Amino acid sequence: MAAFKRMRIILAVLCVSMCLMPGSPLRAEERREEAGLFEPFGMRNQAVPALVFLPFEAATARTLPQGGFQTRLDAAYSSIFTVERDSSGRVNFDMEMFEGALRLDYGITDRLQVGVQVPYRYYYGGFLDGFVEDFHNAFDFPDGGRSESENNLCRLIWKHDDTVISNRLSAHRGVGDISLFAKFAVLLEKRWIPALSFLAHGRIPTGNEQKMLGAGEPAFGFGLAADKHFGNFFLNVNGFYFFLDEPDIFGDLEVNNVFAGSLMVGYEITDSFAPMIQLNAATPLFDNTHIDALDRDITQLIVGFQYNFSSSTRFQIGFAEDLITSSSPDFTLYLALNQFF
Repeated sequence: MAAFKRMRIILAVLCVSMCLMPGSPLRAEERREEAGLFEPFGMRNQAVPALVFLPFEAATARTLPQGGFQTRLDAAYSSIFTVERDSSGRVNFDMEMFEGALRLDYGITDRLQVGVQVPYRYYYGGFLDGFVEDFHNAFDFPDGGRSESENNLCRLIWKHDDTVISNRLSAHRGVGDISLFAKFAVLLEKRWIPALSFLAHGRIPTGNEQKMLGAGEPAFGFGLAADKHFGNFFLNVNGFYFFLDEPDIFGDLEVNNVFAGSLMVGYEITDSFAPMIQLNAATPLFDNTHIDALDRDITQLIVGFQYNFSSSTRFQIGFAEDLITSSSPDFTLYLALNQFF
């Protein structure tokens, strides 16, 4: 409940501050022709089960022009602490994790865009445990048992019944699963009509599943993305359904197919700067394990901004907080640099 109260305060402050800022609806109408200078945060949930199995990331409904090319460099750093035990299983995810990813997109036509993304992940003990404990103590937030554990450990332990899925006690790194993307623009944004696109996502199992770098099985997903401007405010919505599968090392533990989605609201203060707030959510990856980190809905709130150095170079920074504990990291810092050619 403390996390919910904290997020409500952040949301209220951000909304009030945006409402008090001056803006020009006429300029927003003109900028609409610039093919969407602002986009949602493309951050994925960094909790171990979600990062391994759930490839969802929010996308704009707008597509690149024919022959257009885009690169995106992502960096996400998370503090993760989840320790739970039940008669049927156990998880001990105690680590910090860095993920870097390179994404390339290309406009085949003005309405059809394809892309590929390659991630690299590094699990290790980190350095933030003491800071996170002090932060929780200062504001009387629950720490989930973090203060009872030794600081800066790297533990990636996952057991289900008699099956040992992972038993890693030291740092490790490697390439994750490669993602493939396709987007087709169904509607272009007009005065009373939102931009609307059909999305497809495929995952190639290139990461080592025993190291929790990949899922060990392919995945497929289909969804929709919509964008709409309201004066200087802009809105983005995503909805997806993923068909997922688990590797043989999971024994009789089955992963669910899931619904995932996002809602983002931003405000264009200038042509170059916009604060944004985004909610990402997904249905549970597993059922009836009696471990919250596996059975709970996956929900995060991301607060940050986008700054455009130019119409072709754009930078984002976001801070993510778990709204439902255990199934998401305590904290994630996300950075993204987009370059258009």
